[in-house]
Amino acid sequence: MFMKRILFATILLISGTILFSACSKQSSSYAPDTFAPVASVDLSLTTLQSGRNSLINWQTGYITTTAATFSASYMVGNAVRKTDAGMNLFKQVPLLNTQDLGTVTIAGGNYLGSQGSAMLNSNEQSHAMFMGGLFVNGGSIMPVSFILDTRYLFASAWLQNVMLTAGTSYKANMVFDPAQILTGITANDFANATPTNGQVVISAGSNVNMYNTIVNNMTNGIGLQLTVLPVNASGTVPNAAAPSPSVMGTPNPGH
Repeated sequence: MFMKRILFATILLISGTILFSACSKQSSSYAPDTFAPVASVDLSLTTLQSGRNSLINWQTGYITTTAATFSASYMVGNAVRKTDAGMNLFKQVPLLNTQDLGTVTIAGGNYLGSQGSAMLNSNEQSHAMFMGGLFVNGGSIMPVSFILDTRYLFASAWLQNVMLTAGTSYKANMVFDPAQILTGITANDFANATPTNGQVVISAGSNVNMYNTIVNNMTNGIGLQLTVLPVNASGTVPNAAAPSPSVMGTPNPGH
């Protein structure tokens, strides 16, 4: 009887160990392998020339960032998971040509897609986002300002099917086209907008319909695309199409 009890207890112990091991392996497969070889990703923001849209000639602008992130999605079974590689970034970034945001590392692999983003927020010195330009209507010219003063995730549309090879450096460039964020807004909307001290201010408290259209466009990834290309040994990005030169000027925190 005593030997039977020992045998039974041994069987229970072995069964529990196997079950615990199986459960542990199953749960760990849902998390990215933080010890996998990594790829280096240099995140940047390029602002395109605004002349492609005849409504507004954007001339100046900036964003105020608190963080920048490179995200990648992958499959685990039938579920889509996302991993983020981020950095704190407390700075004002001009919407002028190409601006480097910083470098992050992420596990190499074949990802479903990737996204670049910057967390924006206002402070005592500057807005979360500011853009200034001119609306030309016949012979009249009206200054236009877009002001965002709330915490906002400025995120690109997802780029599909991204392969990141461990040990390789990449340039992830968020390409911002100010013309596209005006999608859905017409010349009549600007002509009929309510002016403030001789200019059209588009903000959460002024010309709200146009403000909501612009914010919704940005939230849906309209106007901000992502490119991801490997960097060669000389530090250049091969086969990268040069963006149109920007006409956005020096940021003015006083606006």
